[in-house]
Amino acid sequence: SQVLLTDDGGTNWVVHAPSPNTYFNDMAFSDVSKGIAVGAFGEILRTADGGLSWVAQVSEFGEITLTRRLLG
Repeated sequence: SQVLLTDDGGTNWVVHAPSPNTYFNDMAFSDVSKGIAVGAFGEILRTADGGLSWVAQVSEFGEITLTRRLLG
């Protein structure tokens, strides 16, 4: 999976790969900075800078699907 970033309202996009072997099941942002992505094998990635950098953690629940409630 790829993450695409834009800084001009969507006119131009740049491919950004937070983790080369990650396949995302879902992704959501609560605002322009804070987001979360979930992927295969329970991987969870969080960003606080609009997707420029990501922090990974592994869920004890295995593979999950993100719901907007998780962003609380």
